[in-house]
Amino acid sequence: MTFDRLKADPKIGRAEALRQATLAYLNDASSPRDAYPAFWGPFARVGEGAAH
Repeated sequence: MTFDRLKADPKIGRAEALRQATLAYLNDASSPRDAYPAFWGPFARVGEGAAH
């Protein structure tokens, strides 16, 4: 999902693509247990917030 967002809009940068993918994952009503941090917590955004 992160790479799909980057492919759709390369200007957003890797950190923003991961943020958007994480939020989409958390808000997915088809599997509410995915909101539990053990499923998404290991992924961190470090570094740039947008493409240069």
